Amino acid sequence: MAYARAHPNMTAGYGSGASQISIGQLQTRGGMSVIAASYRGVPQAVTDLIGGVIDLAFADFSLAIPQMQGGTLRGSSDNLGCNGQSPDRFDRWHLCLY
Repeated sequence: MAYARAHPNMTAGYGSGASQISIGQLQTRGGMSVIAASYRGVPQAVTDLIGGVIDLAFADFSLAIPQMQGGTLRGSSDNLGCNGQSPDRFDRWHLCLY
């Protein structure tokens, strides 16, 4: 989160309504300035994230956990209520990937 605050106007991809709301909350609660990029689905946003086209994305567990476990992407739990738990024990529906 500190990195995102220090680097305003990062591009955040979303592919669902819930992800779009999460980006809005990140901006409001986290005090960050991000540019929201709409995708047809979360998988396309994650693909562009891996390819370096966007800076961060909110993704469903089914897409996020394997990428985190494989070391391809990192996830943030600062504002998601996971309290430092392992990726298989999160209590929210979306993760912020970067």
